[in-house]
Amino acid sequence: MLYEYRVQIPLVYNRFAIHSNYPYSEIRYKLENKEARFNVTFSACDIPGYKKGIDFTNIVNVKLYTDGAPEDVTESEDVPRLFCDISGLLMENRTDAERFAEQIVNRICKELSLVFIKYNANRQFYQPRVDALWSQAKWTSSKFLPYVEAKHKTQVKDDHIHKKVVFEENIFLECNIHWAIVTVIPTAELEIEKWLLTTDETFDFLINEYYSALGTEKIKSKFFHLFSIIEFCEKEYQEYNGSQRLLTDDEVGNILLKLKSCMEMLPKGRVLSVLNNVLLKVDNIGRAKKLENILQWMGIKEYSYHDTNLLIDKKLLEVIIKVRNKSFHGTKESEEEVCKIYTDAVEKLLYIDEKILEFVRISSRRKDNKLLARFSNQKL
Repeated sequence: MLYEYRVQIPLVYNRFAIHSNYPYSEIRYKLENKEARFNVTFSACDIPGYKKGIDFTNIVNVKLYTDGAPEDVTESEDVPRLFCDISGLLMENRTDAERFAEQIVNRICKELSLVFIKYNANRQFYQPRVDALWSQAKWTSSKFLPYVEAKHKTQVKDDHIHKKVVFEENIFLECNIHWAIVTVIPTAELEIEKWLLTTDETFDFLINEYYSALGTEKIKSKFFHLFSIIEFCEKEYQEYNGSQRLLTDDEVGNILLKLKSCMEMLPKGRVLSVLNNVLLKVDNIGRAKKLENILQWMGIKEYSYHDTNLLIDKKLLEVIIKVRNKSFHGTKESEEEVCKIYTDAVEKLLYIDEKILEFVRISSRRKDNKLLARFSNQKL
């Protein structure tokens, strides 16, 4: 027997400044429309738990909505919420439905967090991460008879509408001043079908690191997650770093032969091996310049900060790399120093990594389109 399941899950996010114990200010988000509906067409192969040989498609309805006007906030109010309503889950049991719904909601939380941070001009203070409140999820189910394929599909329009972000400031006078920023998210930013049906291991890894750095995570942990994206790019796209080796294989070999002839120590084999690896890697530019070249190849040259375009250049990257070296080498740091240095580095990395994610997402889509075009030509 197949059952059709529906679940409503509250989505919560931290709204207060990450370094403050006093909730004098906050940031909130609301949808451009009070609710946004999407139809996502899943094939059997997209749904975990289905056995081989079962072939069908099903339209799952996904709705995001708020439970009230987010501008009417007070300091004592509960954590702000969005709700995710998913219906049309065809499963044999509740366990499979929960597993599939969890995959959908987790993806939505990560992508929605990325949208929130995109429209956040105060990243040094607010770094909200969207999480699902599964303990308050509401499930309903009904028998699905007969077992029929849906004959139509829906598509989400691919045109990307850029709309100006609206900030609404509210001041509440009690025993102190409390103000809130309410940011409006354009509905066009919620590309639910693409979020759920596009799979790319590289993008998944990067967005997981970015997502882990948001919320109330400790500042050094935030930095580690965000810098791992930088290190991934350094390795994955090293052919675009613009560096050239200073020594050829023959030159390295000659240097090692001369050293070997004048060395009397017993572990000289290990010493020569280490020197060989080092000399082969010596190039004409440093790490910051190589990273700058990779980012420029990606088209990442600047970021917008409070309506001002700031350069992403060698100088900026040197500062971030210096923080990385200091943290990974176990240098002693004061609490005040950690707060300032890492906070500044994290803020800049949030902008840089966001652009890296955008580049990888677009590259992945282009790759999928090329494969699809090649497959279509072969069929013809």
